Amino acid sequence: ITCGLVPDPAGVVGEVFCAEPLLVGLRPDHRLASQTTVTLTDLAHDVLGTPSRTLFPAWALCQQQALAAAQVTPPAVVLDATDLTATAWTDQPGVDWILLIASLISPHTPGVVRPVTPQHLVPFGLQWNPERAQTAAVARFVHLALSIELPPGWQTQPGHLHH
Repeated sequence: ITCGLVPDPAGVVGEVFCAEPLLVGLRPDHRLASQTTVTLTDLAHDVLGTPSRTLFPAWALCQQQALAAAQVTPPAVVLDATDLTATAWTDQPGVDWILLIASLISPHTPGVVRPVTPQHLVPFGLQWNPERAQTAAVARFVHLALSIELPPGWQTQPGHLHH
């Protein structure tokens, strides 16, 4: 299971089965912090803090895909912090905002979190090789992943059995 739209290698089956809305994290004193929603184009000239592509390649890819979809290329710096939830991003001078999803927000997430408008969904997919996955356990896992009730705020996608 991974996030982002990734190609299926030869012999691999992939299904995008759910998605979660993209959010932005802003410093409390950011000029857009008082808005209820934020467009990525409004942040096009502010410095984005991005995760390390080495540590979090899927999450970094999702962010690049979201920016490309919005046709936005803000100035960006790699976050110093090595945690996926980016709980220390406001400690890094020069970073104005970050991208988040609700499942990465912790009670210690600093700043102000706002939904992106228009809504952008971060896709989650499951990839498996049917030739190497002939066991009942793998079949049960695939069925469970593609049919389980999603957390609040998530949306089913075409690969989900209840879409």
